[in-house]
Amino acid sequence: MFKNKFYFDELYDLTLLKLQQLVAGVFAWLDEWIIGFGIVRGSAFLVSVGGELLRVFQTGNIRSYAFIFGVGAAAILVFFLVRS
Repeated sequence: MFKNKFYFDELYDLTLLKLQQLVAGVFAWLDEWIIGFGIVRGSAFLVSVGGELLRVFQTGNIRSYAFIFGVGAAAILVFFLVRS
């Protein structure tokens, strides 16, 4: 036992280093898939798609803006009248 230092290095490798590698692997997976893919790339995708959808309404024509405003105001008025 003295020759092998009470097998301290083997015990340390078996417990702490393996546990550290396991925890590091779990955190690496969470960072890549949950944070990287899900949150960062997912929010970028949603903003991009939202911008493409809103581009339809941005025509530069004041008449179309007034029409959309009128439709929205009418929809709000109908919503409150039906709700009461």
